[in-house]
Amino acid sequence: MTTAFFQTSQDIAAPAAVVWRVLSRVADWPAWTPTVSSIEPLDGPELRPGARFTVRQPRLRPATWRVSSIEPNEGFTWTMRTVGVTASAFHRVSATSEYTSMVVLSIGFSGPMAAVIWLLVGRITRRYVVREALSLKRASEQAFRP
Repeated sequence: MTTAFFQTSQDIAAPAAVVWRVLSRVADWPAWTPTVSSIEPLDGPELRPGARFTVRQPRLRPATWRVSSIEPNEGFTWTMRTVGVTASAFHRVSATSEYTSMVVLSIGFSGPMAAVIWLLVGRITRRYVVREALSLKRASEQAFRP
C-alpha cells in the first residue's frame, strides 16, 4: 500500500527516442538536472533490472536505487529501501507525435514509516520531481536537432 504519491508530466518538443536516450543514461543526470549531484553505478552503467545506482542529491541523504523493471524506449522503475520505508520512482516516456513526446515522472512511498518520511521530505521531493521533468525537457530539446 502506497502512503504517499506524487506525479508530474511534461510535454517535450523532441521525439520519444531522444527523450529516452537522455533519460536512460542515468549516470549523466548530474549534467542536466541540478537536483542530482552525482550518480554512481554500482553494477555498471547499463540500465537493466537489478542494476544499482547510488544517487546523491542536494539536501538529501545518499540513496541506493535498484532498477526493478524496464521497458526499453518507454520507461523504467527503480526502488530504494531503508528502515521502515520503500520508495518507488517511475519514469515513462511516450510519443505524442513524430517529433513530440511526454514524460511522466512519479514517486511513491510505502511502509510503516512512509508517512513520517513524507512529512520530512515530501516538499523537497515534489519540487525535485517537477524540476527533473523540466530539466529533462530542456536537455532533450537541446539534444534534438530536426
